[in-house]
Amino acid sequence: MQAPLGPELSAPPGAGDREAPPPFHVPANSLKTIQIRNVPEDVHRALRTRAAAAGMSLSDLALEELTAVATRPPIAEVLRRADARPGGATTEAVVAAVRSLREGA
Repeated sequence: MQAPLGPELSAPPGAGDREAPPPFHVPANSLKTIQIRNVPEDVHRALRTRAAAAGMSLSDLALEELTAVATRPPIAEVLRRADARPGGATTEAVVAAVRSLREGA
């Protein structure tokens, strides 16, 4: 069972002041609708609270968040870019360091 989201997920001060991610530029007649089913009550309440705190509709908040997710590169791309950079630690070295810290804790 999931833990309730609670008030700690409400919008931080100034959240309505944040810049929206760059929108996708598409003709109005090609905009699509997404319907999300089975949203738990606590998730819905937290999102509705965040939207209200930001002075937005729930739909606008959801669109802003979905746009932000869609404009971020997938994790595989981020890892590929990081791997292509010169220098830095190898994956094996990072894993060994994390394991070492875990064993020492």
